[in-house]
Amino acid sequence: MPRKAPPAAEPEPDVRPEDASSSPAPQEEAPKALPVEVGNITLANGEKNVLARTSITLGGCFKVRGVRLVSGQNGIFVSMPSHLVNGRYVEDCCAVTSEMYQSIAEAVLGGYKQALAQAAQAISAAQAAPSDAPAETDQQHSQTI
Repeated sequence: MPRKAPPAAEPEPDVRPEDASSSPAPQEEAPKALPVEVGNITLANGEKNVLARTSITLGGCFKVRGVRLVSGQNGIFVSMPSHLVNGRYVEDCCAVTSEMYQSIAEAVLGGYKQALAQAAQAISAAQAAPSDAPAETDQQHSQTI
């Protein structure tokens, strides 16, 4: 059986400059950083190099838990959630642009400073508050012995 020749291709239409307005509009460039909301900051207690733990919400629609503020050899930095692979920690998620990382770092560090200030106020208030129990004098103490 003889083969049939493929149908002839139709010529492409001529696109002239006046027709350019009908072409699809170029897509807008994606933002390099989203707004960052910081959740409750938990000040670290006894965890090596970890200053605080928190969660962040990116752009009001994506939440990341397990974000840590760490004091390292080169200063304080934000550590994203990670897991161990072949003896090395690999981040589970990360900022793709330097602007996004900077937004996250500034928001977390700002939240940390605010949490420290609130903790200092609470300590000052507790120290200034009078105690409910009367203070024991030396005379009272000697009588009970």
